[in-house]
Amino acid sequence: MQKNYPNEAVGQFTKMTSSYAESMPSGGDFEAAYDIWLNGLSKEVMFWVDNHGQAPAGTKRATVTLGGLTWNLYATGGYWAFVLNHNASSGTVDLLAGLRYLQSTGALSASDQLWQVNFGWEICSTLNKPEVFRVTSYSLASS
Repeated sequence: MQKNYPNEAVGQFTKMTSSYAESMPSGGDFEAAYDIWLNGLSKEVMFWVDNHGQAPAGTKRATVTLGGLTWNLYATGGYWAFVLNHNASSGTVDLLAGLRYLQSTGALSASDQLWQVNFGWEICSTLNKPEVFRVTSYSLASS
């Protein structure tokens, strides 16, 4: 899933939440995640919600609670990954709370330009067999 934004400043948003339901196989190496791009492709913020065998880039910087969920935050350069502390094949994520958290640390500024919000999988291996990955429900609300 992908929603493009015409370079809207992060600071102008008052809401950005998303609900999802997905399913994927039990064996392999992949994760379901949100992938948010800012300033074109210069800054990337991810929210990993269902992880099977993957490790985010960077080092763990913090454990934070956003929208009632606990996330481990990894970072390196212009990349940040909020990794949910448990796997959840469905749920609601407060994406703006994560962006605001990064603003509070100085990693992002209110003038950073939102470019895209994506949801899907990063698939590294299906153990050499065809597999099915499904999104059964998805919504993104922003204002």
